[in-house]
Amino acid sequence: MISNPAAELVSFLNNCRYDEVFHIPPSQGDGFIKKIDLLDGLYIHIWDCMFKEKITIPAENIDNSSIADYSLIYYSSPEAFGLQNPHDPEIKIDKLWNTIFMSGRSDTDFIINPAIPVKCIYIGFTKTWTNSQDGITSDFIKNKSGHLPDFSKPVFFFETSGNLEKKMIDEIYSQTENSQSHLLFLKARAITLISEFISNVSERNFSSIPSYAHSYEINKIEQKLTASISQDLPSVRDLAREFCLSESTLKREFKKTYGLSISQYYMQKKMKYAYKLITEKNGNVSEIACMMGYEKVSCFIAMFKRHNGVSPGALLKSIPTEQISKP
Repeated sequence: MISNPAAELVSFLNNCRYDEVFHIPPSQGDGFIKKIDLLDGLYIHIWDCMFKEKITIPAENIDNSSIADYSLIYYSSPEAFGLQNPHDPEIKIDKLWNTIFMSGRSDTDFIINPAIPVKCIYIGFTKTWTNSQDGITSDFIKNKSGHLPDFSKPVFFFETSGNLEKKMIDEIYSQTENSQSHLLFLKARAITLISEFISNVSERNFSSIPSYAHSYEINKIEQKLTASISQDLPSVRDLAREFCLSESTLKREFKKTYGLSISQYYMQKKMKYAYKLITEKNGNVSEIACMMGYEKVSCFIAMFKRHNGVSPGALLKSIPTEQISKP
């Protein structure tokens, strides 16, 4: 009987039991996927494997039996994964936007590409767990008025990971023992990753995302801006036409959600990640200016300094050489 790798993987992911390891059969690939219960509504999946053929995990089967209210996924090998959404054919994982947050059920299928090493950390956590954590509830789950937002509708968006997240992920992969101290170690790393993620998305008004009539459109527009971060800013007119909103409604509802105009939000994001690229790459300002879509380096430098309070050159001089990641 010929085995079905996708069916076997889905069966493992949807199995309620934790503290299990799924070893990829040699006929299907190599490596493992480990599920670890970190107790009280927090758990983690560690992927370190490769498949010989393409695997599709339908949206309805992604961790279908879990009790997680929120999912945070870090892709150390974004090229190994793909996304497939009937409503958004351009959605994708890339090297910059390599972190996904989900609340509720998404209609996005996950694709695992063949013959590419798969490195992924999946963290699931519940509302009960967040309510037990000092700082996380107030910063993430509750809005300024202290009321819980309605996450009954799916929320799906991208972020990126920085040096701290990469360090935590590397440390998770370096730990292989199964002991009580190991579980405490993993729990500390998972909480750090969640906290850093919350800090990175602090400008998002989670309480308003699902609470008004145009939440879906505004969320998709934010994703489009994110995907265009290395290109020119899409015009408000084009965005309004694409998502069937009036320009005034688009401007009003976007600012209601993110506290900034579309152009302000886009440029803030652009310069925020330019800052990360400067500190995490090899320090080539001209190359990073090009990556950010600037033809003139001088224009990039001026905009970078306006938003970050320091020029790229001065920033580089302030960073110890050993802290700059090698390409």
